[in-house]
Amino acid sequence: MSKIVERLKEYRDIIHVSQEEMADMIGISVEKYKGWENGDTIYSSDLIRLTEATNVSCDYFAGNILFPLPPASEENNGLFYALFQKSEEEQIRIMRNVIEIAEEYSRKN
Repeated sequence: MSKIVERLKEYRDIIHVSQEEMADMIGISVEKYKGWENGDTIYSSDLIRLTEATNVSCDYFAGNILFPLPPASEENNGLFYALFQKSEEEQIRIMRNVIEIAEEYSRKN
C-alpha cells in the first residue's frame, strides 16, 4: 500500500468522515475517491485539489511529515510547517513535550 493511500485513510479517520463525505469535501465523485484509496493514480492536479479542500500540506499525504498540517502560508508564517520538517524522532520528541505541557496546564486549571 502506498504512503498516500495510507494517509488518505488515516486522515479520514482523524476527521471522522466516510469516503462519500471525503469525496464531497474534495469535490470529486465517490468512485474516484474510492479508486484513490484502492491505489489508483492521483495526478498532481488532484493532489492540489485534495490539499486545498482539506487545508493539509501535500507533504503529509506524501508521508514526508507525521501530522496533517496546513500548507505554509503568510498567515501561519510557516512556523509549524518548518517545525514538522524535522526528523520523525524529533517530531515525536516535540509532540511529547507539547502533551506534557498541556497535561500540566490541565492539572493547574
